[in-house]
Amino acid sequence: MIKELGLDGFDVLKMDIEGAEVNALSGDFLDNVRELMVEVHDEASYRIIRNRLVHAGFYVKEWNFSLLKVLKRILINFGFFIDAELKTGFCATALALKYTLGLTSHPVPAAEEASNIKILWAFKSR
Repeated sequence: MIKELGLDGFDVLKMDIEGAEVNALSGDFLDNVRELMVEVHDEASYRIIRNRLVHAGFYVKEWNFSLLKVLKRILINFGFFIDAELKTGFCATALALKYTLGLTSHPVPAAEEASNIKILWAFKSR
């Protein structure tokens, strides 16, 4: 697909494809990705994907939600945040308000303690 689009690769790839991540992360296209976030739905897939990414030269961390870190990143990138919020109908702001008002148990549903979903963040140093 990278070649079909005439691209050299991806700086950042975000993947949330509901359980098909193991299949999607096969092949040598990872050589052309600098950074990625992938949502993983079960422990077996988590181990396979983590090992595959490490073998491909990525530094891999499990992403954990931190409200303080999120707020810091929003402030640092405020212009980009506002632009994204305008384009998505204030999606992140709505989630934050629902959480603040007690209408949801967690601002990021995938990060709830009862969830089996894990989010991996992987990157290659330059």
